[in-house]
Amino acid sequence: MPLTAKPSVAIILTGGTIGSVLTEDSTRADKAGNALLQSRMEALTKNRIFDFHFHQLLAKDSGDFDMPDWHAVASEVDAQIKLGCKRFLITHGTDTLPFTATLLQILFGKRDVSIALAAAFFPLSDPRSDATANITAAMALLTQPDPRKGVFIPFRGTGRDVTLHHATNVQQMSADAGSFHSFYDAAVGVYKEGTGFQWGIEWASDKPQQIETDFQIPTQESMVHAAKRVYFLAAYPGMNLAPYHALAAKENILLVIRNYHSGTANASDVHGGVAEFIKRFPESLIVFAPLPAALIKKPYESTLALMEMGAFIYRDLPPHKLYVLGVLGMANGLQPRDALLPAQPWLMNK
Repeated sequence: MPLTAKPSVAIILTGGTIGSVLTEDSTRADKAGNALLQSRMEALTKNRIFDFHFHQLLAKDSGDFDMPDWHAVASEVDAQIKLGCKRFLITHGTDTLPFTATLLQILFGKRDVSIALAAAFFPLSDPRSDATANITAAMALLTQPDPRKGVFIPFRGTGRDVTLHHATNVQQMSADAGSFHSFYDAAVGVYKEGTGFQWGIEWASDKPQQIETDFQIPTQESMVHAAKRVYFLAAYPGMNLAPYHALAAKENILLVIRNYHSGTANASDVHGGVAEFIKRFPESLIVFAPLPAALIKKPYESTLALMEMGAFIYRDLPPHKLYVLGVLGMANGLQPRDALLPAQPWLMNK
């Protein structure tokens, strides 16, 4: 980039609630919503010393995101990096934002780039909308003289100030009202509304522990194939893994299972259970997460039994991160255990 050029910020629009329009019957992510969002962002960035350039990549609800969409987002970021861009604002829906944030952190967390994912609970046309506040906070983060490197999510939700979250800390949203209003973990910073782009952020001193890998951006085809070998489940009474036997008989698979809240899961040696699966398919892998260290000082016997069988148990690492890590690792040609090696710091098995 020439020394006389303005610093560049790539704005990548993907849809989501933040890029949606309200109709009589629904909230719909489409090009019109993206266009309205771009117009609002252009007004916010008018006369700034930065070169903001827009990329209308997708116009989808994030709940409809699939491997080709993940690949499109990662490829666009990579392409802009090769053109010299180091600052990115990506608009996104809230439903699968934690997955995309993890994906981007794994692929770009070690590079000299700053990425802000801007989402909203309500579209711009809704009077309750938090979109402008979240976008402004994202721009405040990206237009610092020396912005923090990594992937961040600025989000006000239903609060007053916009909190900044690192991709490592982002949690999945639940459908219940309480989680809907607060589905993120500890904030790494706060943006005070009305204080302007340059001076509005107060950063916390603690730095999040990050998953570090050397994974490359896989091809779209390899990501699609890997997603057919990685499965995200939840523990439930009488959990039966027999339907996955046929899959594991063809090639090694990875089962990522969300524990019960106490960090436990069924360790009974019953037909269709975890023990039977491990005995029949030792090269495939079953992992459970998360075991909350702050609440569970000593693991339950069933947790220890699962570890003894050969299941992997992770402390304080949300299962969606293991899912993304597994997909990317296996799309890079690794077997399940090797794909999850970067998550070793959180693994209880020794």
